[in-house]
Amino acid sequence: MSPCTIGLDSLLEQLQACLDEERSALVEGAVEPLEVQRQVKDDLLGQLNGALPQLPVIGTAARRRVAELKRLNELNAALLAARAAVNRGRLEALVGAAQATTYGAGGRIETGAASRSAASA
Repeated sequence: MSPCTIGLDSLLEQLQACLDEERSALVEGAVEPLEVQRQVKDDLLGQLNGALPQLPVIGTAARRRVAELKRLNELNAALLAARAAVNRGRLEALVGAAQATTYGAGGRIETGAASRSAASA
């Protein structure tokens, strides 16, 4: 096993742990750990993107592991989307659909109606 392979294995293990912690925070509704895990995950994914092109050949086991981590990340994204939809619905119920204001990913104010039309586009 080359030093590159060992480094990749370690990186994949760290990413697995990060995704597991992120999923736990999503299930529990814990906001602060989510922000921490997002930052850790972004850093790990950046390292992974930098490491992969340097490896001459990635073994089958590593490819399977990367595919599994991708699936876990997509699962976490689905959990996050579901939680966001619930929170948006609660906000609209409290304030009223016409007056509900949320902030989008870009920091712009979105109304409940605008969010729905953009999501369906």
